[in-house]
Amino acid sequence: MVDIFFQSIAKPIVSGLVSLSRQIIFLLPAVAILCSFMGLKGVLWAGPLADGLAFILALAFIIQELRKLGKDAHGDKITA
Repeated sequence: MVDIFFQSIAKPIVSGLVSLSRQIIFLLPAVAILCSFMGLKGVLWAGPLADGLAFILALAFIIQELRKLGKDAHGDKITA
């Protein structure tokens, strides 16, 4: 869902990075590394690890973007 948010606000690079983060950026290296240390259990743990890391990455991007949206054009914070 975060990748769709970034697509909708015209940030395709961030959207692509978030979209690819679980399957390519985190899962493949995690499988290779954990498999060598833990065998089959490492392969099974690679999925949850990749999910957690992808979540942290998406959360960091969304918090950063929401902070930018909370400011007006002059850099002042918008107060409710």
